Amino acid sequence: MRYPVEFDARHLEHLSGPLLTGVIELLWNSIDADATNIKVVLRDNGLTGISEVEVIDDGHGIDLETARETFLPLGRSWKVAGARSKTLQRTTHGQKGHGRFRLFRHGGIARWRSVAQVGDALQAVEITIRTGDGEIEINEIELAPDATVGTSVLLFNFDSLPQGLKGKDARDRLLGTFVLPIEQHGLAITYDDKRLNPDLVREGQEDLKPVVTPAGPLPLNVIRWTRQIGKQDLFLCDAEGAVLEKVPSEVAAPGIHFSAYVRWDGFADHLANVSVVDLDSGDLGRVVRATREGLADHFGELAEQRQRQVIAEWRKEGVYPFKGTPASPGEQAARDTFDVVSIEAAETVNKAPKASRKLSLRLLRETLERNPGHVHQILGEVLSLPEERLADLSRLLERTQLSKIISTSRSIADRLDFLAGLWDLTCDTDISGDVLERLHLHLILEDESWVFGEEYGLAASEYGLTKLLQKHVELLGREEINPTPVRGNDGKIQRVDLMLAQAVPHTDNRREHLVIELKRPNVPIGPKELQQVKEYALTVAQDDRFDTAHTNWEFWAVSTSVKGTVETDRRQSGKPFGLVSDDAENRVRIWVKKWSEIIQDADHRLKYVRDQLGVSTDQQNALEYLRRVHADKLPDSLTEAEEEAQPAL
Repeated sequence: MRYPVEFDARHLEHLSGPLLTGVIELLWNSIDADATNIKVVLRDNGLTGISEVEVIDDGHGIDLETARETFLPLGRSWKVAGARSKTLQRTTHGQKGHGRFRLFRHGGIARWRSVAQVGDALQAVEITIRTGDGEIEINEIELAPDATVGTSVLLFNFDSLPQGLKGKDARDRLLGTFVLPIEQHGLAITYDDKRLNPDLVREGQEDLKPVVTPAGPLPLNVIRWTRQIGKQDLFLCDAEGAVLEKVPSEVAAPGIHFSAYVRWDGFADHLANVSVVDLDSGDLGRVVRATREGLADHFGELAEQRQRQVIAEWRKEGVYPFKGTPASPGEQAARDTFDVVSIEAAETVNKAPKASRKLSLRLLRETLERNPGHVHQILGEVLSLPEERLADLSRLLERTQLSKIISTSRSIADRLDFLAGLWDLTCDTDISGDVLERLHLHLILEDESWVFGEEYGLAASEYGLTKLLQKHVELLGREEINPTPVRGNDGKIQRVDLMLAQAVPHTDNRREHLVIELKRPNVPIGPKELQQVKEYALTVAQDDRFDTAHTNWEFWAVSTSVKGTVETDRRQSGKPFGLVSDDAENRVRIWVKKWSEIIQDADHRLKYVRDQLGVSTDQQNALEYLRRVHADKLPDSLTEAEEEAQPAL
């Protein structure tokens, strides 16, 4: 009989994936049906490729009543949460009734033929689903003379040829997915005439210490393979080890091939969120993050052991390119970086003669110290490291404390170079005369706003107060209540140079906005310039659309020097130095700052880390930094000086 099925094309579009994913679902169905022997047959027509795929098992089969109850509605399944298989009481995989529809990536027909025990007799059933057909055929059929309990699912008549079913990669994916049920249930799974045998490619297996998660300590198991199996996946299992889903492990373990399995009954309640697990802030996301951290710690320890052994051997041979002990934290970081990178290439390096090993390691050290951007080129082209291993190395460096040290050291050096360069641009009379406010200084500071305070991020640049209001409202998450322009007391639309913003972690959810008015270095801040900033502040205080109840407004007038009565205004008794106006009622304050003071404050913030890392700078480094990072924003006099310094060709 033909029955209407309650799904449409959108369901197929949502559920479909590579055909191998559908085959995996069929294998899980066989395991849930208490099968002991499962066989996947791929039939090649000899011309265009695979024309049929058949999955055969000796499970308990499907009777007519079960077929009608579970195949007609999308999302119906006999396997509800916590269900057990009918005879062997295995924990079942899948509960949503979606698996059978994952078979239609390439269109075609799926036909189930199943024999089940019904009372004292056997019953044979045939179920047929055709892509795009709104009906399913479910019929009782005649028993074959040699019929035994079990199920066969035949996929055929594809609209397009399925790919990714044949070869080692497909078998490896199945092996990584089914290794636990193969061992737990004594399964025999044959795929394309080859039996899946974990022992042939398993190097080792460890039960790690339970990973501490918000759901409690969870068992974590790792299988190490002799070659790459899958993509170093993290399999999410129920408490008995039945695989429910898999996610990337996100763990870099160069030279180690593994699959990891974490067990928690709670995974079954969160399968709908697995595709966005990295965004999940609930139990699923926290458990997966904690598991990944546990794996990273485990493989980090293995990597350190291996590193110590290899480095000791290189020292003994005299090929290790460092002597003595590091003279500074920076040198220690450089050596640590070399150790991490060189270990990845150790297998290739150690195959060469001693003289070649020494040359390769010295070349790698020099590249790391002088041109780290070329490390991948050295490892890939000179030491013949495959792209997969290079990717592993990149992930490893991103996740180690070492990479943070190196990154911090480089960042501090760059910031010190910038501060020295900013001093030249604003305070060196030979240079500052060529520096313009908007064309040079303004553009540079958009990218270096950290100099005004680490807590601030650039929120707006060179906006009129109307745009400033719009940005302010956007940061507050509020709708603009009045789009009319913001004007000063003179009726003119005013512009500000930079607005920086931060959210202050207080109970009243306060924010701070720092509005900066820049002046050309050779233009001192006098009463006229100060009055301009006061008018900005007055506009904000008097316009109800600007939030002054929960937002502090700081206005800075910045230049190289001040003149007239402004210096006196900066030294008012009972006020911090530089504060010239404090409207506490409206949370608006006005400051006048010299560049020398701002640079000195920023340098002081860097002092501790700078001293710990032994980082320093000089004028040459400062100018090189400006030319490298801000070449298009510098006065011609500085870029021309660089060109004159280049040797003639």
